[in-house]
Amino acid sequence: MNPLAGLVDRVQEVLRARDLLEPSPVPVRPAPGQGVPEWLAAVAEIREEHNERALVAIDAAEEFGAEFFGGPPRPAGPGAGRVRRRSVRVPVDDRWLPRGEIELAPGVPAAALTPVPSLAPAVNTFRMVVHEPVDGPSVGAVVVLHGGGFWMGGGSLLDAVGDEFAAFLVDRAGLTVVTPDYRLAPEHPFPRSTSDALAAVRWLAEQGFGHDRIVLQGTSSGGNCAAAAAILARTIPGFAPLAGLILSMPALDLPESIRISDDPGSRRDLLTAWAGPNPLHHPVLSPALAPALAGLPPSLVQLATDDEIARGGAEFAAAVRSGGGRAEVESHPGTHTVAAPGVQTARWESCAVFARRVCAAA
Repeated sequence: MNPLAGLVDRVQEVLRARDLLEPSPVPVRPAPGQGVPEWLAAVAEIREEHNERALVAIDAAEEFGAEFFGGPPRPAGPGAGRVRRRSVRVPVDDRWLPRGEIELAPGVPAAALTPVPSLAPAVNTFRMVVHEPVDGPSVGAVVVLHGGGFWMGGGSLLDAVGDEFAAFLVDRAGLTVVTPDYRLAPEHPFPRSTSDALAAVRWLAEQGFGHDRIVLQGTSSGGNCAAAAAILARTIPGFAPLAGLILSMPALDLPESIRISDDPGSRRDLLTAWAGPNPLHHPVLSPALAPALAGLPPSLVQLATDDEIARGGAEFAAAVRSGGGRAEVESHPGTHTVAAPGVQTARWESCAVFARRVCAAA
């Protein structure tokens, strides 16, 4: 048996034993007769179930990686006392979305986007964890945007997985890393997650980091959020170019992600609840579909050879190059969520090297 396929099967066995192989469907909107508070409670409960499933799968892949490949898939973290961790509250600002057409590149306009009304009560802040070197100043800063299909991945799962990646970047590259627990669909639809990413950049700027020393990094749907934030940042007066953009297994072609899904109806419902009246093929929502993207920072796109979920990374890199920018593409063996030992280390090392290089160039 192919070792990667064997590891995927073993992870599924673990999920089946925990009754997590087929988690509850996402309630993308209130059911007939269901009040908004009851719907929000149901979303929170099912989100926690999906977060638990993801963490069980990650732990199972690590545990059984040695059986199929000879070692754990995740790198060891830094020694105790080398990374300082603190939590802050970042003010929400939903005024980032430009009015009217969006220029993707000279002579390449995109239609205006419409903010989608939120069914959840308004919030004034979101939680963000700051990871910084204990010894010495930071070379720069990275905003890490977690994945989770636009609707999960925050909270306890972000703390369990995001903390590990953030600490790795701090230790290996001497960077300050922030992990925003950004607002999620379906209760907080577009452009809330993108707004929170830009608010995280603004917070770092207020701490003394110039935009040319700040990198946006995102994985999966977080990669979509990072790319959209970088595109929209170009339209904000006074928002200087960022140092870099790192997209890991990014979901940048949403219509294609629906097409390849094993449950296209459910994926379409969730993405439509997030996007509202905005078409999923819009080049801010699906940046891989842009013919050219000008003014974006140097970009690193990381692909998985057997990615069964996300599409568009290579096409996005081509659009950046067509717009006169620089984009690197690297491919690593693995599925969207499961990889051989050493692959996660290689991905994270590449992120650390790239982020340090573009920040040090400022």
